[in-house]
Amino acid sequence: MRRIAIPRPFAGGYRSDVPDYALEESETAFAQDVAAPVGIAQQRRGWEFRGTSPVVSSPVYLTGIARTRFPVTERTRTVACSSDGKAYVTDEDGTQILLWDNPSGASTYFVPRCVYNGDLILCAQDGKTPLLRYGGSTLPYLSLGQISTAAFSLPVGSQTITGSSPVVVPPGLEKGAFFTFTPFGGTMARTQHPTLSSRVIQTNGTTTFTLETIRNVNTASATGADTAYVLPVGFAWPAVSVYEAGKMTSVSSGVATFEGADFSATGIVPLAGGAYLGPDALLAINPANETTGDPHQIGSVVSNTSSTITTNVLNFNLANAAYRILRRCPFKDAAVHRASLWGTGVSQYPSRVYVFPPKDDISIAPGDVAPIDPTRNAGYSSTAVTGFTTVNEYLCGAYDVPGPYDASPNVAILSSPGPLLVLKTDAVYGMFGTYDQANPAGIEITRIANNAGCIDLRSAVVSGSIPYWAGEEGVFTYQNGAVSSLTDGKISKEWRVLMRAYVQGTSWVTTAVSGGFLIISCGGLDTTKTTDAIIGTDTTAPSGRTFVYDTRANVWLGRITNFNPRHMFAFTADTNASAIHSVDSNFQGRVIDIAPSFINGATAIDAGGTGPRMKAWTRSSLAQASGVEGETRLCDALIHTNLYDLSTPTSQIDVSVVSGNALDDKPDSTKVLSSITADTVDRIDRSKRIVNRSGRLHQIRIDMSVTDSSNVSSDIPEVMLSFRDSRRGT
Repeated sequence: MRRIAIPRPFAGGYRSDVPDYALEESETAFAQDVAAPVGIAQQRRGWEFRGTSPVVSSPVYLTGIARTRFPVTERTRTVACSSDGKAYVTDEDGTQILLWDNPSGASTYFVPRCVYNGDLILCAQDGKTPLLRYGGSTLPYLSLGQISTAAFSLPVGSQTITGSSPVVVPPGLEKGAFFTFTPFGGTMARTQHPTLSSRVIQTNGTTTFTLETIRNVNTASATGADTAYVLPVGFAWPAVSVYEAGKMTSVSSGVATFEGADFSATGIVPLAGGAYLGPDALLAINPANETTGDPHQIGSVVSNTSSTITTNVLNFNLANAAYRILRRCPFKDAAVHRASLWGTGVSQYPSRVYVFPPKDDISIAPGDVAPIDPTRNAGYSSTAVTGFTTVNEYLCGAYDVPGPYDASPNVAILSSPGPLLVLKTDAVYGMFGTYDQANPAGIEITRIANNAGCIDLRSAVVSGSIPYWAGEEGVFTYQNGAVSSLTDGKISKEWRVLMRAYVQGTSWVTTAVSGGFLIISCGGLDTTKTTDAIIGTDTTAPSGRTFVYDTRANVWLGRITNFNPRHMFAFTADTNASAIHSVDSNFQGRVIDIAPSFINGATAIDAGGTGPRMKAWTRSSLAQASGVEGETRLCDALIHTNLYDLSTPTSQIDVSVVSGNALDDKPDSTKVLSSITADTVDRIDRSKRIVNRSGRLHQIRIDMSVTDSSNVSSDIPEVMLSFRDSRRGT
């Protein structure tokens, strides 16, 4: 009789690319809900809900989640976005606050993408709606935040606004909120200027607050006609040009007429939204008489009909002037790289990447330096005020990657220790260098890899300066100056089948990395195309699947059941523990932390549903017989486990053996062995099971069919097998 030991079974990684007989001894042909935090296979722990109640209810669902600490407010907040374009604070203590009510009714949703200058950046996914900035305030969104400014004043040289009786600072106003005016101060500001969102950085009692962006040179008081807004979110300067190919034909009393029978034919109709948003501005450049030195002028769009637009650009002869339409950074994706905010995904220019100067305050024009004086800075329609003189003073830097009409759009952008990575659907480009307004040509664009593109921006994340993303051909990372695949030779065939079933606008792929584990989930797939992904215990074509990857051991541990999130966000919690918050359509409106499943989870059972349920299959060449005719008889199996429940033991691991490819050509047979049951002693037990099955191939399959809520351990450190081998004479 010959004994074969399999140390650390099921912990060597899941490899569906490789036939089960060709796997290494500790690898798995199929695995779900397996964890190996110390190199020994065990059932993953349960995930946990964060917060006490759902954020939204059907048919609305959550589309994005983020949790981070905000330096201005010195608070840690969780922000959730919903399918109806709204955003909420949903903290673990049960606090829920509406941050944004989507007042324009845009048919889009937001996804949190990065933190810049202390603000969480939320990107709308239509490429048209302006990004949102959230600074950590608990001020709720209410009636657009509109307040009267009749009794506000901003003293000379000050950034502190004072409210006197009968008007005081709105109840609840606090640091991190945004004071937006259009414009504030009557004589202090000029109506031609786009609205500005100035973050509140300090409050003093109930009547004064200090703004980050605005200061005053001349004493000014607001007039009753002025309107101000105090909101929990802010906006960016309109620094993105979405149309720049037309000319005005005439201007009279602020009504501009444009070339063409219908201005809307350009497809870039200005959005004349409320002053709280002011999503567009009209820029008139190069007036008819260029030799007059008239500055570039910016005017807010008031309304638009047919081929005319009512603007606030006055006092200049703008007939035949070229113009641009500007928007407030409608980025689908944003990233912080080399101290600059970068963005991409603008609907009109899907291959263009935009960038603000390093450490720039995105609430003001890129050429301005905060704090600014609304009375003296550029961009006003008055001969007494100097206008913008160059494009770079009011627009972001813009780069077409690799050209303006590239057939492959930008999907996502990621920072790296080297270049900014621009992930297209079929390729990866690098933007090398630091953006300099004075020398924009200093950015070098280079193709880094083909066939390693990104399929969904929600899959593109950075962890510890290492970028990760998912594409149609695999899951990728960028390290040491090169793109490499995490799936090749492991689960690439399975992954490609799943991604061929990805439906744009319906499906999703999301990734998070924390505590040494990468979680990646896809869902909403076309099941008519996923039949080749039926593996192991699957009985139907999958519409979604979630995998976990151990970044330290460089192995896929297998699938995760009872968890198929639409979006995940990894962060370090206040207690320095790793966390991965997520939103999952199967648990309507709830926020889930999946990190406890693999990192020191306290509970054995998922907070919702019946998971987990560990299942795993060894390789089928367990006998290690020499040659094709290596007929063996598996006599018995010694399964070493530590199945430990604290209270009444009910946890159970079912064990079976599949033997086949015997010389007598009998079909594969499965023998169900007696189950291993838990006890209340924390020790490794040896469970001997008689098998007595012949064949050339043998495979051990385990199934933790029962998990007690008090389960502490389900370790499987070793399996010992006894064989009789005719070829070896044993």
